[in-house]
Amino acid sequence: MEPTHDKRHATCSRDSHSCTNVGDNLFVFGGTDGMNTLRDLHILDTSSHTWISPSIRGEGPEAREGHSAALVGKRLFIFGGCGKSLDDDEEVYYNDLFVLNTGANLATNLKRQKQEYEAIISSSRD
Repeated sequence: MEPTHDKRHATCSRDSHSCTNVGDNLFVFGGTDGMNTLRDLHILDTSSHTWISPSIRGEGPEAREGHSAALVGKRLFIFGGCGKSLDDDEEVYYNDLFVLNTGANLATNLKRQKQEYEAIISSSRD
């Protein structure tokens, strides 16, 4: 599936999301639309003012709001936040870490893949 491009809008109104600068792009992840927590990723190309909805490979984070995001080299780290349990709609507080390789649109859950996590932390900078 190819990414979609839309000059008008690619994302709903939201709050409690992360917005991270990656080169000429702003990566907007998660948050809430006021009713539901979100797990989508949208990219605003600031040079062309175009929204991109990328296709992501791998296991991405559950829907969440109030999380932290930080860019290290070309990797976007997403940590924690809160969401809703699928079983009983109770609030869930996450203590997990995901990484999105912004060059490949590949999401990895680092908490479940500790070996890869250690390799990324000990590797040289991109």
